[in-house]
This record gives sequence, structure tokens and C-alpha cells, in this order.
Amino acid sequence: MPNFILTIFQLMSYAIPREDVSDRLAYHVTVLLAMFAGKLVTVGMLPITSYLTFIDWYMFASYIFVVAIALEVSITKLLVDLPPHAYIEEHALTTTDHVRAGRPVQAKALISHPACATEAHCLG
Repeated sequence: MPNFILTIFQLMSYAIPREDVSDRLAYHVTVLLAMFAGKLVTVGMLPITSYLTFIDWYMFASYIFVVAIALEVSITKLLVDLPPHAYIEEHALTTTDHVRAGRPVQAKALISHPACATEAHCLG
């Protein structure tokens, strides 16, 4: 039962603002550690078997669910930080044309997107 509650608590991370990725990931890690602690307690109460029991499969599925949500938070943050698609296509064609013509490509031209003017992550 506590593992089920922790799994449901995992969905509460969507109440944390999307911009606070570090807080959301810290929440996911905390819930995952609590689930592992619960697993250690449960292992001591169950008989030793050579096969996986239903509770083992259930806890394994819960871990996968928690890790999937944490990955979703990370990937969403990466995708939100990308420049717009049209901007990428426009500059990819420009860069390709420069390379074909034998001209050097200015790195500054690739980061001239208006959103990148104030954000340091566009420079890296």
C-alpha cells in the first residue's frame, strides 16, 4: 500500500512549476529513495524464493513509472529550451550554403535568435 501511495504522489510533481526543473527532479529522486526504503523493509518480511513474486513485479513497474516521469520532466525541459523549428531550418540552410561556397561560418550568426540574446544556454 505505501508503494502505491508513493507512486500516486509522483503525479503531484506536475503541481511544481515547469521552470523549476531542479525542484521537480529532486522530488522524483526523493520519492524513488522512499520507494527503495520501502522495498528494503518488504524484503525482510517475504519468504526467499527463486522467482519474482507479484510484489516484486509490482515494485519494479512502480520504479519504471517513477523513472519515466523523471525522464519526461528532463526531456520536456530540453525541448522547451530549443530555438523554434523555422529558425533552425533557416540557419541550417544558410550554414550549408556557406560550407558549399567555401566560406567560413560565423558562430555568432547561429546564435542570433532573439530568445538567445539574453540566455546563456544558447551560447553553449
